[in-house]
Amino acid sequence: MGSVVLVTTGAGQGTGFVFDDGHVVTNAHVVGTAGTAQMRFREGEWRTGEVVGTDAYSDLAAISLPDRPAYAAPLPFIDGDPVVGQEVVVLGNPFGLDGTATTGIVSGVNRSIPSPAGFSIPDAVQTDAAVNPGNSGGPIVSLDDEVIAVINSGGGDNVAFGISAALTRRVVPELVASGEYEHAYMGVSLRDVTPAVATANDLDRPRGVIVEGVVPGGPADGVLRGATTGPS
Repeated sequence: MGSVVLVTTGAGQGTGFVFDDGHVVTNAHVVGTAGTAQMRFREGEWRTGEVVGTDAYSDLAAISLPDRPAYAAPLPFIDGDPVVGQEVVVLGNPFGLDGTATTGIVSGVNRSIPSPAGFSIPDAVQTDAAVNPGNSGGPIVSLDDEVIAVINSGGGDNVAFGISAALTRRVVPELVASGEYEHAYMGVSLRDVTPAVATANDLDRPRGVIVEGVVPGGPADGVLRGATTGPS
């Protein structure tokens, strides 16, 4: 597909795709701290663009795209949510092999995956399509050529993950406009309520989350209190 590009910064490489008339989206971990990135298109043309914004919390980055090739149209995004079992195609440059496509299905939704910043990326999409080094930043697309997610990680046995289309559509325009995205931050660590925790706290069933700790000086400091293991 002409809208998918090889992205390289000299220190590493991955995949990206045309987001709008003047920008390419990829992973933050693909561009790292680089100020510019080189992009190679389907017909072999190279473009050099400025890394206009990165967000380590969602692992997304935006690169300016001067003189977009006419055939490299921006990819549309899905409306709504993907469905488990839906057929998908992963497009990218695994091991630097241009124009590679692998197929699979959406094997899970609403996953939580780690970001380079150490926080969790919510609402991630899981697929069983083959994903290898070099695919990072490339699109997972539907059979209608609509972006379902942006590949973040893979390499396990038929288990790979992508950043959802919904999150990408929120974050990338802010990266283009201001170079960053401001996430909501509570300053707490949470843990699922297990059956043992539910029993210890006289809950009728295990549900919800428990505040495990509060970051000193954070927004929740003095408002919420972390869990205790004895009388408080």
